[in-house]
Amino acid sequence: MIDCKRMKLQRHGARYPTDGAGEAIQAAVAKLQSVPRYTDSKLRFLKNYTYDLGSGDLVPLGAAE
Repeated sequence: MIDCKRMKLQRHGARYPTDGAGEAIQAAVAKLQSVPRYTDSKLRFLKNYTYDLGSGDLVPLGAAE
């Protein structure tokens, strides 16, 4: 039996994530970065990815709505 877990991260575009959501996203990214190698080459960018979104503020699109 293979234990396989899948996670999907997605955000709407009207505001930056709240502090709690940002922490959860950072934790997920850290977990993905901790693997020794990726089986899909499309995920290699994660090794050097830096999460740098703001927190809770509206993005220009959200402010315009």
